[in-house]
Amino acid sequence: MQPAGLDPIECGESAAAFAAIGVKRMIVTRLDISRRLGGILAAAEQGMSFAGVSVSPFVAQGVGTLNPVSLARLVLRDPVGAANLTQDSAAE
Repeated sequence: MQPAGLDPIECGESAAAFAAIGVKRMIVTRLDISRRLGGILAAAEQGMSFAGVSVSPFVAQGVGTLNPVSLARLVLRDPVGAANLTQDSAAE
């Protein structure tokens, strides 16, 4: 599990270490409160895929999915798109 909003270099190093032992996917949390998303992009650059994302403080109620369109909406700060991450993947 990788929280959003961390330092990009640290996230990249952490992802590289996990990738070295065979981990291929990550769950990203705290997307609802993070203003900086460079860390999760740095982790993805190390070969990690998104297994799920959390855009609410209620991680225990499940995680949503992320596709290229919903990732772009998060990066561009589209509040409607960010709130409907799980609906994006079903519609496309």
